[in-house]
Amino acid sequence: MVSDPNSQYLFLDVTVTSGSTPTLSEFTFHFDDEEYSPVTDLTVPVHRGEESDREYPDKPGRTVVRSEFTGGGLLLFQLPETGDASDAVLTWPIGEWKPDGELRRRIAEPLPLLYTTRWQAYIPVSRDNPPVFRFTVENKGNLPGQYFAGIWGEGSVHGPITLVSRRIEPDETEVWKVPGGPEFIYRESEMNESENEEFTMEYMLEGPYGSRSKSVPVQYE
Repeated sequence: MVSDPNSQYLFLDVTVTSGSTPTLSEFTFHFDDEEYSPVTDLTVPVHRGEESDREYPDKPGRTVVRSEFTGGGLLLFQLPETGDASDAVLTWPIGEWKPDGELRRRIAEPLPLLYTTRWQAYIPVSRDNPPVFRFTVENKGNLPGQYFAGIWGEGSVHGPITLVSRRIEPDETEVWKVPGGPEFIYRESEMNESENEEFTMEYMLEGPYGSRSKSVPVQYE
């Protein structure tokens, strides 16, 4: 995940197993001779995981990084995209944790070059045949990368986001399918229209590597 072309996000899952619990503000991540405090109040929208039963969204919109630390959970740090990670370390008042070599290398080098070389939607699409999307993504970088994106249907009634996620090794190309949910074919302005008509649904692909759109015919039977 990236917030702009010059930054990267580092998530750390932290659990206190003994001793006193630090406050969120007492954690510091040291990277490239700079100090970074945890980001707070990161909220994600309603989304649908790739392995769900497609009937309802997996989870409602929720805050995944708390403004308080109560002994366990995710810490999020926003770092420069590249930098010297040789002395990278997470510190708190009575301790420290040093990332292993693989993680230090990952945060030191530029983000993996992941390219969506192809994005398809299988047709026909109807009430009984929700859309299925096919992705072809290539990693042209030197390190493994996690591809993230979201698909949503413009004008859909419930407005969930289907999560697209896949780990891709260096110099590898992955091809996989991602099903959308039934609500991805209903448009609020057309739900009361005559049946047996065909409409066009605009699907949007949003992610750190840009945005794309695709028009797909939908048959209301």
